[in-house]
Amino acid sequence: MISAIAPRQHGLVTYAQLLAAGHSARRGRAPCSRGKAHTGWELRPSSATKVHVTVPTCGGRRPRRGIVVHRSSALAPLEVTTHRGIPVTTVARSLLDAAAVLTPSSLARAVERAEILALFDLAAIERSLALHPKHPGAKPLAAAVALYRDGEATRSELEAMLLALGDAHGLPRPLVNTRVEDEEVD
Repeated sequence: MISAIAPRQHGLVTYAQLLAAGHSARRGRAPCSRGKAHTGWELRPSSATKVHVTVPTCGGRRPRRGIVVHRSSALAPLEVTTHRGIPVTTVARSLLDAAAVLTPSSLARAVERAEILALFDLAAIERSLALHPKHPGAKPLAAAVALYRDGEATRSELEAMLLALGDAHGLPRPLVNTRVEDEEVD
């Protein structure tokens, strides 16, 4: 049921829909996270075929076809919000979870996209990093945010790759999408 509903809802499902699919009411809120929340926030495109749900507990779950359940005893209430009427993890928590599975360049693009969409909240990201210093996405997200702070916003994967290539070889960062005499140049 969830696998049929989620594609029509940007990969997200409501708590009521989870209950209708057989999840118990005593299990609490189940915000979408990881592969789908950052897609729901439109931070990255996704072709994932499974729905990822984070539940605020470490309790056992019966496996469900098409659903990947992530258990988190450390999902703080401030890391859950509602987006388009669906409970989801915040942008900061979604980036933290995504950082555990994305390549550095894909993560950098997601952070940059959050800024372009005016969803980027450095204080919220720093709170998530402070709350979860041992999270598998903590170091990659901290590195991506540090690069983002020092870098310029790019408009394409190619620009981001070129900057990463230069960084990897110790070259000075070029200016990108900069205005010179009323013309945009790289």
